[in-house]
Amino acid sequence: MECKKIHALDIPEILSSLGQFLSRGSLVNSFRVSKLWHHVLLPWLWEVTEFGHYSAIVPSLDLIQRYESFIRRLTIGYEAVLKLPSIAPTLPNLASLILYQTVFGNPFDDPKLVLFIKKHRETLKSVILAQHATDAVLEALEECPRLNSLTLGCQGYNGLCPIRWFLQFEKLFSHLDTLSLEDSDIIHSLDAAITTIEDTQQFNRLEQIRDLSLYLHRPGKTIGFFIWIVRQCPDLIRLYWVHLRVSAESPMELLADIFRGDPTFGRKLEDITLNEGKFRNTTFEFLMASLVKLRRLSLSCTDFDTESWTILRMTNSVHLKTLTDLNLLACQNLSGEAIHQMLCEMPSLKVFGSTAVGDKGMMEDPRPWICLDLEELSLRFLLTEYSEDPSVRNLAVKRYLAQVGRLKRLQVFRGFFPRNEKGLIILIEVEDGLDMLKDLRQIRHANWTQRFTGVNELRWILENWLRLDDHLRSRLQVALERLERAVCSRNESNKASDCRTDIMECRKIHPLEIPEILSSVGQFLSGDTLTKCLRVSKLWHSMLLPWVWKSIKISAAFRRHHPRLSLVQKYRSLIQILTIDYRSVLALSKSTVTFPVVSNLRIYETEDEEEEFEDFDDPALVQFIQQHRQTLRSVTFDRRAHDAVLEVFGDCPLLDTLWLWDQGYTLHPAQWGRYLGLWTRLRKLYWNDGEEFEFMESRRLTAMSEWQPFEGPSQIQDLSLHLHDPSHSVFCAWIVRQCPDLVRLGWSHADRGRNYEVMDQLVDIFQSDPTFGKKLEEITYRGEFKNESFRCLMRSLVRLRCLDFTSTSFDRESWMILRTMKPAHLKTLTVLRIEGCKNASSEVVHQMLCEMPSLKVFSAGEVMDKEMVEDLRPWACVDLEELDLRLQLTGLSADPPVRALVIQRYLARVGQLKRLVALRVFVPRDEKGCIVAIPVEGGLDALKDLRRLRSANWIVYPPKSEEELRWCLETWPQLGSFLTKELNLLKKQSCKLEEDKEIRLK
Repeated sequence: MECKKIHALDIPEILSSLGQFLSRGSLVNSFRVSKLWHHVLLPWLWEVTEFGHYSAIVPSLDLIQRYESFIRRLTIGYEAVLKLPSIAPTLPNLASLILYQTVFGNPFDDPKLVLFIKKHRETLKSVILAQHATDAVLEALEECPRLNSLTLGCQGYNGLCPIRWFLQFEKLFSHLDTLSLEDSDIIHSLDAAITTIEDTQQFNRLEQIRDLSLYLHRPGKTIGFFIWIVRQCPDLIRLYWVHLRVSAESPMELLADIFRGDPTFGRKLEDITLNEGKFRNTTFEFLMASLVKLRRLSLSCTDFDTESWTILRMTNSVHLKTLTDLNLLACQNLSGEAIHQMLCEMPSLKVFGSTAVGDKGMMEDPRPWICLDLEELSLRFLLTEYSEDPSVRNLAVKRYLAQVGRLKRLQVFRGFFPRNEKGLIILIEVEDGLDMLKDLRQIRHANWTQRFTGVNELRWILENWLRLDDHLRSRLQVALERLERAVCSRNESNKASDCRTDIMECRKIHPLEIPEILSSVGQFLSGDTLTKCLRVSKLWHSMLLPWVWKSIKISAAFRRHHPRLSLVQKYRSLIQILTIDYRSVLALSKSTVTFPVVSNLRIYETEDEEEEFEDFDDPALVQFIQQHRQTLRSVTFDRRAHDAVLEVFGDCPLLDTLWLWDQGYTLHPAQWGRYLGLWTRLRKLYWNDGEEFEFMESRRLTAMSEWQPFEGPSQIQDLSLHLHDPSHSVFCAWIVRQCPDLVRLGWSHADRGRNYEVMDQLVDIFQSDPTFGKKLEEITYRGEFKNESFRCLMRSLVRLRCLDFTSTSFDRESWMILRTMKPAHLKTLTVLRIEGCKNASSEVVHQMLCEMPSLKVFSAGEVMDKEMVEDLRPWACVDLEELDLRLQLTGLSADPPVRALVIQRYLARVGQLKRLVALRVFVPRDEKGCIVAIPVEGGLDALKDLRRLRSANWIVYPPKSEEELRWCLETWPQLGSFLTKELNLLKKQSCKLEEDKEIRLK
C-alpha cells in the first residue's frame, strides 16, 4: 500500500473531538462529506435528542427506533410521552431524562409515563421533572438502581405533610447523590394538610447526597420541611438555597442555626449559594468561621456590604487564598473600594461578579489585581464626582483598562463600559483604550461589544478577538457591514471604493481556520508536528504556540535536545508544566528567570557520572520555589527534600499535589506535625521512604499511641505509599489514620516476600475506627496478604469502584470472598486488576468476566481453553474499554478442529465488547508457549465491530501476513500510522527475500 499524506480531519479521534463544537445543522451538513465523517459524527447528533412541543425539529418515531442506541440524553414534553404508542422503542443507553410540561399546572400522572420510566429503569441515572409528580411516578423511579440525580419541580406533596411525603419515598431519596426540590406556588391550597410531626420518626440520614438545591416559593409554608432536609445531609459538598419570595428568615440565618445545633455539620461544604435575603453580619461571621473547605460563595441580592468584606478578610484569611468563585451581584451596599480590594487580595479567583468598582479606589490604591487566573468577570467601572477633571477621568479609565488587560485568561466579560455619575455610558476608542485589551485572546463572550457604534472599534474587536462565539460575532459583523455601507453611501462622490470591506467578504471557511477547533486539535499533536504547524500561517502560530510551550523539559546533561535558555526566557509566560533537573534549577535561580503561570513542577536528579547530588537541599532551590509559590499546584521531587524545602511548600496557597520520592526522615516521624500548613492543604500525596533509608538509634519508631495527630482536618483524598522496608508500615499507618476522607489509597512495598504486616496494619485501621474509609472508591495494593485480612477489608468497604491487586496472593478463595460476602461489588466495580497473581486460576478469571457487568478495565493473566469449552456463558461486561488477557491453549485442544472451535469462541466473546479501546496481550498461545496465528476468515472477522480500538500491542507479535495487516488497516483506520509502518516493513522483507532467491538461482 502506497504511503499518502493523511489530512488531520481524516483521523477519527480528531474528527470526533470536533463534533462536540458543531451545531445540529452543521452536523447534518457534515454527513455529506464522506462515509467516515458520517460514521464518526452520527453519535454526536443523536446523543442529545429533543422530542416534543418546544423542539425546532421533531424526529420521527422510525428515526428514533433506528438510532436508539446513540441517544443518551432525552428532552421530551409530557404530551409527547402520552402520544407515544405502547410499542415505542426502548432506548438502551438512555442515561438522562428531562420531562417538561407544555400546559402549566397539570401534574405528571398518566400511566404511560410510568411505563416509559419502567422501560428504562436499568439505564437511567438522571431525571428532571419540571412539574408535580404523583406517587405512581415516584414509585417507578424507586425501581431505578442507577438513579443518582433527581430534580422535582413544582412539588405539591400530594396533600400530605411534606415530611410524611418525604418519608414515604425513603428508598428513592436514600441512594441519590444530587437532589433538587422546588415547592409549588399554589401550595397555599393545602394549608390544612401541612402540619409538623410531633413524634420523631426513625430515618436513615441522607449521607450519600453531595449536591442539594432548594427553591422555596412560600417560605412560611414549607420552611420547616426544607430545614429538616438540610439536617439529614451531613456530607454536603454543594448547597443551593434560594427563597424566590422575600421572607423574614433568610437562608443564611436558617443555615447558621443548623450549624449551631450540629458543630460537625458542613465540614465538607465547598459550594454555597444563599441568594435573595437579608442577614446580620454576626451571622455571616459565625458561618465563615464554621466553613473550612469553602471554594465557591454566591450571595447575590443580599445585604453583603463593606463590613461583611472586612469580616471575610479577618475571620478566616484562608478563604482569600482558596475561594475560586465569588458572586456578589446586586449587592447595593458594597462599595467600589471594597470590590477593588477583593481583586487585589484574592489570587485564586476564577469567577467574580459584583456591581461596580469606582474611580476612587483606582486612584488611591495603585495595587494590581492579582487574580490572574480569572476566567469570568461581571463588573463595570463607575466614574463619580471624584474624577470631574477630564485629565483625572482619563487616567482613572486607563488604569481600569490596564487592570483588565492583565487578565489574559478571561473568557467571559460582562458589564464593562465605564459610567459617569449620571449613569451614562462612556464609549472607549481604539487608541489608548481597546489597545490595552489586546492580550485578552481567550475572550468568547462580551455583551458590551454590541454598544459600539464606530467602524474602527468593531473592526478591532473582530480582528483581535477570534474566539468570540458565533452568535455574537455574526451580530457584530452585521453591524459593521451596515456602518460601512452607510459610510460608503455618504462618500460615494469621494471614491467610495476605498472603503474597506475586505473582512466582510463571504468566503468558505475551512474548519482548521476556526480558532476553537484549531486549538482543540493542538492537544492531540506531538511536539515535532506542532513545530511544523507553526510555519503554516500566523493564525496557526498564535493558536498552537501555547501547546508547544505548555509542557517542556530542561536538562543540563542533554542540552542539545532541550530548548535554549533564551527561548525559555522569551516564552516563559506560556509554560505551565515544567520538568527540570537539579543543576538547571540552580542555574535558573542565578539568572533570575521566573515562570509566571507554572503550576506543575517536577525536579529530578541530574544524569551526570562525574557529579552526583544525593539530596535536594541547596538554598537556591528554596529560592526558586519561593519565586513560584503563588502559582504552584503540583510538585514532584525525585530525591529527598530537606526541612527548608518542606517549609517553603507550606507557603504555597494553591499547592494540592505533592510527590516525594526517596524521602528520608530528617526528624522523628512523630514530629512531622510541624508542617501542619502543608498537610492540611494537600489533596494528593505520594510518599516513597527511600531505598537507602535506615533509622538512627535516637530516631527509632516508638509506639503509635505516643504520636500526636494533626491539628485540623486533613483534605487528602488521594494517598499513595511505597515502602522499601515493611517495618516502616507503622509510620505509614499513622499517616493513613490522619486522612479520614480518602477516596483513593495505594499501599505497596518493594519486598514481595511472605510479609503480611502491611495488610494487617490496614485492617487494624478499619477495625479500630468503623467510620474510616466510608468514601474509599479505589484501592491499590502490592504484596502478600491473608484471606482473613482480605475478608475484613471487603466487609468495611461500601463504595468500592476500583480494585488493583496486581502481583499479590489473590486466589480462588479471595474471589469467593468477593463474590459471596459483597455481591454488590460485582455490580459496582469498574476497574479490576489481578495481573501477576499466580494463584488466580483461569476459571476464576472467566467467572469474573461472566458475573461483573459494570467492568470497564480488566487485567488478568490468562484464560484457558477449558473454560471456553465447558462454560458457554457470554461475558457480561459489555461496557469494557480496556482488556489485558490472553488465551492459553493446553493439551485439551490438541485436535485442530477443537482448537479452531476454542479460538472462535474466544474471538466471539471479545468481539461482543464493542466499546473496547485497548486490547493487550490478546493472541493465543499453545502448551509450549508459542503464538498461534489467527486467520482473517473465521478468526479476525469476529472483531470487526471493535470500531473504537486505539491500542492493540498484539499486532506486533509474529507471525503475521500482509493479508492480516491489510484487514486491520481497513477495519481500524485509527491505527493507520502504526499498521502502515508494519506493512511497509513486511513488503521490504518480502522484496529482499525475492532478490536473494533470484541471486541464488543465477
